[in-house]
Amino acid sequence: MSRYIQIVLVGAILVFGFAFHLRNGQFVTLDYYADSVTLPFSLWVFIWLTIGVCLGLLAIVPLLLRLRSEISRLRRQLRRIESEAAPAGAAAAGNAS
Repeated sequence: MSRYIQIVLVGAILVFGFAFHLRNGQFVTLDYYADSVTLPFSLWVFIWLTIGVCLGLLAIVPLLLRLRSEISRLRRQLRRIESEAAPAGAAAAGNAS
């Protein structure tokens, strides 16, 4: 069911983006020191939103790497504790018989 919701959501975003493009087709010129670029306003919005998303993802990469290493460290620690506890549990079960 969530796959259908995801498809509908992506479709709605595409329709909204296309409608935004149709309503904002005016050309905007970006003048910078060396040159100038003229593109439709909707394309400028798309470019800057894409740059923002990429910078946001880039900013979260160090946190993700740190959390992955912590997860693997904790899994190793859990396996070590379980392996130490298993022989003690087996010995206690043998004494109870």
